[in-house]
Amino acid sequence: MSERAWRLIVGVLILVFLSVDSENLVYFDSDTALLGLVAWLGFEGLTNFRLTKLISWLRWRGAYLAEMEKAVSGVSSARKINFEAERMLRFSITTILFLTVYPGIVAWYPEVVNKMIWAIPWLVGLMLTSAGLTSICPMLMVLQWLGFKSKYH
Repeated sequence: MSERAWRLIVGVLILVFLSVDSENLVYFDSDTALLGLVAWLGFEGLTNFRLTKLISWLRWRGAYLAEMEKAVSGVSSARKINFEAERMLRFSITTILFLTVYPGIVAWYPEVVNKMIWAIPWLVGLMLTSAGLTSICPMLMVLQWLGFKSKYH
């Protein structure tokens, strides 16, 4: 699984969880599902055990490891921050969604912010979906510009 496909899947899941009215459904709570997705993204960012790496390793095994070693060997990174941009993207998504979706945090915001905060998770979902469709992720580009490592170096 590529990072592009991952972004598309996560973006669509965020949009689906935000748009589903869980009051009419008996066995599905969209808020819990969205918080579960946030927890999964947080786990991936914290441990760097990414679903995309696991699926690629299971699919290609030795060829995947050989390609990664070939890509990394002899490459001296000029990046200032020794931390992957993809991993930081997961941290960013987790933080933004948690601060805007978690029900207990809504009580901390003033009333004016409360009326506008609903747009932020929708923007995250739309941007991830468009990044999955076009393979252009502005947040990832900004993180790499700031000095985080790109995919292979």
